[in-house]
Amino acid sequence: MKKDVAVVIHLHSLKLNKYDTFNITNNIEKFKNFMIVFVCPRDVDVKKLGIKLPLNYQVQVFKKKYFKDIKSYSKLLLSKSFYERFLNFKYILICQTDVLILKDELKKWVNEDFDYIGAPWISKDINNNYSILGVGNGGFSLRKVQTHYNVLNSSQLYFDKAKLEALPVWFNLKTILSLKIVNQITKIVKIINPLSLFLWFFYKTDKYINEDVFWCGYAAFFDPNYKIASTQKALEFSFECEPQYCFKINNKKLPFGTHKWYQYNKDFWFENVKELEEIK
Repeated sequence: MKKDVAVVIHLHSLKLNKYDTFNITNNIEKFKNFMIVFVCPRDVDVKKLGIKLPLNYQVQVFKKKYFKDIKSYSKLLLSKSFYERFLNFKYILICQTDVLILKDELKKWVNEDFDYIGAPWISKDINNNYSILGVGNGGFSLRKVQTHYNVLNSSQLYFDKAKLEALPVWFNLKTILSLKIVNQITKIVKIINPLSLFLWFFYKTDKYINEDVFWCGYAAFFDPNYKIASTQKALEFSFECEPQYCFKINNKKLPFGTHKWYQYNKDFWFENVKELEEIK
């Protein structure tokens, strides 16, 4: 029988700043009743982190090539081998070191039954007008393991022109175009796997290769039932950029957790999270 959820903490090295050290310590305490899984290269010994480790934890080791930069990390989270390691769990909570958990709500979010949920992407123009670009950020995200594994094993493209045209305008236009090309090629050459071909284009056309863009923009073309949380639910789950605006439109309520809190308006978080006073 599958366990409900594992909290996955990615470590590319043992060098943590004071904020990340605080985050991990806080998050381990918040998730003391859940399995913590550290994902790291072989040369990272979690016992040398210098923090109190949880009673229940595992270490999943992957090749060092996946921990070099954002591009390599994204390739890991777009690999079948990554999700295979967690098939005994219904969900994984991706919880990078710059994530701060604010509330004990993990069971609640697992019960929401989304395939994917992460903080909404927010932009602000030169006139200080805000726009919600979509859902959502992968650095702190809850993912249904079997669904993600199934998408990466997909052998069929469910091409939908209306759905493609509805993708956010800030998505890489070359990548959007490549999906149309994949659709045409695989109609002619049946033996080509559409997902493999699309990911090849994805890696070539998007220099940043943000894996969360794939999951939130393109996964539904390989599984039409792929279910992403609404913007409102995503706000309740997490803030990332423009936290003061997120707070306002979330009825002045803090979310379950936040990603990159000390990079995006650190003062907002110091003002609203009393536990942060010790590292101010």
